[in-house]
Amino acid sequence: MSFDPARLVADYDDGRLSRRGLIAGLTALGAAGALAGNVRAQEEAAQEKGGDAAESGPLFSGRNVDHIALDVTDVDRSVAFYERHLGLRKIRGDQNSAFLGRENGEFFVALFKAEQPGLNHFCFGIDDYDPQQAARKLKAEGREVRQTSGRTYFKDPDGIEVQLAQKRSL
Repeated sequence: MSFDPARLVADYDDGRLSRRGLIAGLTALGAAGALAGNVRAQEEAAQEKGGDAAESGPLFSGRNVDHIALDVTDVDRSVAFYERHLGLRKIRGDQNSAFLGRENGEFFVALFKAEQPGLNHFCFGIDDYDPQQAARKLKAEGREVRQTSGRTYFKDPDGIEVQLAQKRSL
C-alpha cells in the first residue's frame, strides 16, 4: 500500500483501494512519521547526551491524533471528496483552506491549498498542554520551535511537521 496521500486518494477514486484502506493508509501515514521521528529523536538525544534517552522518559505523552492537515491542489474538490466518501462536513474555511469534521463542530482533517499534494502536518493531543512549557522542553532538546496563536510546531528528523495541542475527546 502506498502512503502518499495523493496516491491513496487516487487509488480510492479508481476503485483500487477500499474506504477502509484509505482511512488506514492516511492514519498509518501520520502514525509512521510520528513513530519514526520519536525513535530517531530519542536515539539522537541519547547520543548527544552520552546516555539512554529512554531512561529520562518522553517529553510529552501523546494521547490521540487530534487532526491531520493535508496540502491539496483544489480545496473545493477535496472538500467534496471527504464529504461524499467519509461523511465529513466543512466546519469553516475559504478558497485556500477548509477544516472538516463532524456535526459537533470539531474538525479533524484540515486541507490547505498548495502546489503539490502531501502531508502538511499532524497534531497530537497531549494532557495538560501549555504552549510555553512545551516550547521550553523542545528547545532544551535542541528542537527548533514555531509557535502561532498558542499552537506549538516542531519537525521530526525527516522534516515532517508535528503540532501539539490539548488532548480532547473525539
